[in-house]
Amino acid sequence: MRSLEREARKLYRMTDKIEDVNWSAQYLSNIDMARSMLPDIYNFTENAIKTVTYDENSLGAVIGLSGGIDSCVCSSVVAETMQNAVESGHIRDTNLGLINFRGRSKEDTNYSRLFIEYIRSKYPRLKIQYIEQDIIPLLNHINEITDYLLNLTHRKKIYPGELATRLMDLLVLEYADKTGHCAIDSTNKTEVVLGEIVIGAGGEAAILSDFYKTQVYDLAEALAIPDPFIQRRPINSTFATDKVSSYFAEIPTDFTPGDVYRVLDLALFLAYDKKYSSEALSHELGHSEKFTQKLWQRIHSQDHRRVIPSFNFHELPSYYNSNILIQ
Repeated sequence: MRSLEREARKLYRMTDKIEDVNWSAQYLSNIDMARSMLPDIYNFTENAIKTVTYDENSLGAVIGLSGGIDSCVCSSVVAETMQNAVESGHIRDTNLGLINFRGRSKEDTNYSRLFIEYIRSKYPRLKIQYIEQDIIPLLNHINEITDYLLNLTHRKKIYPGELATRLMDLLVLEYADKTGHCAIDSTNKTEVVLGEIVIGAGGEAAILSDFYKTQVYDLAEALAIPDPFIQRRPINSTFATDKVSSYFAEIPTDFTPGDVYRVLDLALFLAYDKKYSSEALSHELGHSEKFTQKLWQRIHSQDHRRVIPSFNFHELPSYYNSNILIQ
């Protein structure tokens, strides 16, 4: 576990010094806006599930449930979408599958059990199935195979890999494919921008990928998700480490995880969406250039994860472009 913690710090640490960050420069919370967006989110979710399952008469979805705020928000959105569809009379059947994988974090399972009690009590008429699956033996077996391949090729392991997240998403997708469900991806935009996405993992419909973590907290409030799930410290599913302490060695004593993300997300928004340089970001927000340079480097070193390099003949000279399909 300590080696995983060291790896997480190496990957995600923005700064070791509290004074490098202007903690008052924060993304403003807007719960009213989040609440006003919910009908559009429900509409998107229903249409996305129908598109994936190619079924206009029923809604079936499956989510990997960690008990963290992202998977809880996605589960609540899908449940509310299903209940609205049933009450309106245009959907005859719904099924929501929530799967908790016992792997890196025991805390995930404990919170998932609490959440399933909550969501079943809130939506008693919905068919909500909850499954717990221990994947530790499978993780160990796959690691043995990859270590064997390393030995055969005389290669040294330079990174512990991202097997836990990749395997959990794979199992959700396999379940979805075999049962005609839609696999819901709970990745948020903060994770996308920072490259905290695992190549070869993901779902079939992404509800939160355009919402920074700060906005996910707003959605959780708008959905009236209970405080224990909102206040829980986010856990990295690959390394089972505390995300906040991975980013920052020190934070103000009165800061919640949501407060930390409001600081981080404003900087990410300006750097990624508004294309601020690290120098402009430091000047605008009052952070040290050491911090903004590290943040900027982190964003751009992960470009290949957000969009994998792909050959595109449309970018070739016009001669090739116009003749490529002509015999």
